[in-house]
Parts: sequence; C-alpha cells; structure tokens
Amino acid sequence: RMHIGNCELDSSPYIICGKGNGLSKYEPRNKEYRGVALKELSLLGFSLEAFRLWGFEANSPKNMVGGAIRKSFGGTQLNSIIYNYSDRTDDETKELIRKALQGEQIGIGNKIIWEQLASLELEQNLGELGTLNYLMVNQEQIKNSYSREIMSEAKLELPLSKSEKLIIGYRDIPANYDPLLRDRTPEFDETTGHYLGYNLVDRYRDTVGFYGEVQLNLPESTANFLFSDLKTHDKMKRFLLKEVSFSKSNKPWSYDLFSRIVEIQRYSNTQITDVEVDKFYRLTIKRQYSLPSFLVTPGAELRSQDNEELDQQRLALFVQCERNNIKVEAGIKHKLAGEELGGKYWLGLNYQAPNGIYFRYRYTYIPQGVLSAVPDGRREYYDPDYKLLEPDNIIQISAEVSF
Repeated sequence: RMHIGNCELDSSPYIICGKGNGLSKYEPRNKEYRGVALKELSLLGFSLEAFRLWGFEANSPKNMVGGAIRKSFGGTQLNSIIYNYSDRTDDETKELIRKALQGEQIGIGNKIIWEQLASLELEQNLGELGTLNYLMVNQEQIKNSYSREIMSEAKLELPLSKSEKLIIGYRDIPANYDPLLRDRTPEFDETTGHYLGYNLVDRYRDTVGFYGEVQLNLPESTANFLFSDLKTHDKMKRFLLKEVSFSKSNKPWSYDLFSRIVEIQRYSNTQITDVEVDKFYRLTIKRQYSLPSFLVTPGAELRSQDNEELDQQRLALFVQCERNNIKVEAGIKHKLAGEELGGKYWLGLNYQAPNGIYFRYRYTYIPQGVLSAVPDGRREYYDPDYKLLEPDNIIQISAEVSF
C-alpha cells in the first residue's frame, strides 16, 4: 500500500508516534510533516515498510528517509526501524556534519541538522510464563556537536491467574534522548489543564531503574500495586515510588482507595544528604438507596496529604441525589489535622433539559495540593492519581447540537 500526504506512521511512543489527532478537542500530537510511505510489503517472509518525509521546517530541504522491517517466527517477533534526517543537498551542511562527526563544535545553536536512529525490538511469547518485551534504541544527533544516546526498556508480563498479572520492568532513558518523531504528549493541556496522558520519555527522562506491578481485574473490582526504584544517571537522586489503588462495586456499596508514597533521596559523596517524602491517601465509601422516585447515595471520603508544601487531613460527608436528568450533590468537610481547609461545604447541580440545554452549578473549594499546569481559573484539577475533581465556583449553561 502507498500513502501520500500526511502519512500516519506509528511504531512506538519512544521512536515514532505519528498518528493524527485532527478531530481531538486538544492540540494534535503529530508533526506537520508529509511525504510518501510504502507499507505492508513482503519479501522472503519479512514485512517491510519504507518512507520519505519532509516539511519539518518551513522552507527547508531537510527530509527523513527510513524504513522498518518485521519478522515473526514461532513465538518470537522482531521489529527494527532505521531512519536518517538531514539536508542532503547543501554542501555547507554536509561539511558541518563531517566536522561534528569528527568531534568538533560547530556552533549553530540548538537546531537539529542531522539525526540518525536505529532500533531493535524483541517480543517473545514464553507460554505460561507470559511475554517478554525488549527494546533498544540508538539515537545519534548533531546540534552544536555530535551526541549519541542509547535508550532501553525490558518488560516481563507474567499471568498469575485469569484475572491477575505481574509486570516486572527495567527502563533507561538518557537525559538527552529526544528522537524527532517520538510521542510528545504533555501532561496537561496548556489552556484548560486537561490531563492528556504524559509521554513516557518526558515522564521518566534521565532515570534508570526497575519497577514492578501487580494488576487485578474482576467484574466487580480492580486493584493495582506498583513499586519503582529509579535513579538519575549521575546517581545524585533516587526516586522510590509505592502506589496502591483498589476499587470495588458491590451494589449497593462501592469503595475506592488510593495511596501513593514518593520518596526522593538526594546524595552527596555516596551518602544520603536529604530525603523528601510526599504522601497521599484517599478512601471513599458510598451506599446507594433506591427510593420510589429517585436515587440517594450518601457517602464519606477520608483524604490525607503530607509533603513539604502541605500537611492536611480531612473528612468529607456528602449525599448525592439523582432523578431522570437532574443530579444534586451537597457535602461538608471537617479538618482532622494539619492546615485549615479552603472551604467547609460544597453544593452542586447538573441538569440536562430535553431540548439539549445543559445547566451546571457548583460552589466549592478545590483542595490544596492538586495537580494542574496553568494559573488559577478556567482549569481542571486532579488528584495525584489523575482523578478529575469537580471545578470550583462555576455557573454554566451550554447546548450540544449533533449533526
């Protein structure tokens, strides 16, 4: 198959992540490049792909030429990607590349004039022992000078039962690892603060270490246990993460638990000189009652957060009522320990009329210590597990029209 125009190349968030997001309400993730791609070619049992892309910079002859090769045999699958990005027509650029490859500083600023990447990915089916994945990427790049970075990741997924899975992984992402077409999804949208997913390269940049995770998925409950031990490459900082999440819906009861402890250790001359601990706990319990004309759900939430900026424990009691297209919620908050609360009660009303008009009212105070990336106002807020919190102090009337 031949693709012409804005080609959608997608292999790995670490290497090439170019699927279009043109219909997203948030900024598309793909670059404004275009080109020609040949896909699903077969030769001697190998699956081949080739591409040539341009349009990375305005009025620039720089282009990318590359390809991918895949092979499956038995329970093994091999994938490899190779590409080269540069201006292949300008003699001055060729001379700068030659000098940089010989170790000279060429002093052209922070613009990429040459990049070459090669990757090898292995996926091995181990039967009852699960699946082993290994990825290694060699990135060579020239800006002011020549640099080379090697990124690697290994992951073993071991099924413990039909509903349980153990994941053991290793990850090494250098500080300067930055392929041109990798996934660049930010943590939050710049304008609204909406959580977008956060790409793995920026999330774990300049760290190396191991992690382990146990996942449980049942029809009425889910649980996740995560532990990671990462260090920076200069070994001056260590990140220890312990995270537990559990949710269960056993009508009429429902439970939700989340706990996260992050310990940051700073080193000097191989000794720990400073330790920073960030603790967060949240437990929510609700029970639903079905009355003749509406549903009533009282509940309680215990919330605790303790770090260098905030020390606060609180208890919230609330009741939710729902009837047809009307939802009403009210609650009170009580400080158990620590700093004062921003507000001691909240009210909420959501109503959708038959004609499509949606009315929303909310009076509350967002807890301190929540996550967001933009200044106060017009933003969304999250707990450390990226659970979306209701907006504070809003009156909104909107209409939705479907074509």
